[in-house]
Amino acid sequence: MANNAKITVAQTVKVLENVSEVASRSMSGSIDIDEYTQIFDTVIPSTTDKSITFGGLANFDFVFIESDQDITVKLNTNTDTAIPLKAKVVSGTTYSASMLITSNSLTGLFVTNGSTSTSAQVRIIFGKYSV
Repeated sequence: MANNAKITVAQTVKVLENVSEVASRSMSGSIDIDEYTQIFDTVIPSTTDKSITFGGLANFDFVFIESDQDITVKLNTNTDTAIPLKAKVVSGTTYSASMLITSNSLTGLFVTNGSTSTSAQVRIIFGKYSV
């Protein structure tokens, strides 16, 4: 299922805050999301390298990943380097961790939940954009 959307700079900067401070500083204007597919997944405790399918959208420009728990993500193959995605806890409230990857050559996505007791609620958005 493909959808259209538009995100403003403020939202884009928030998405990028965990990826790179430099990237968030260099953004201006808005990004028109031409098409996207959104996937919600539960990654149960102690799951290693769960393969995520791309939901039928081919040739996408970005992947946005959000999780309410600490997870690691591997790109393209399950033997690639793990990228940690850390949820934040501020004054007893857990804030989701998020990561934006811009790539049109992503061939695989693998998620690991290292917790032995808590499932991770993961949202993944694959999409195409124009600037």
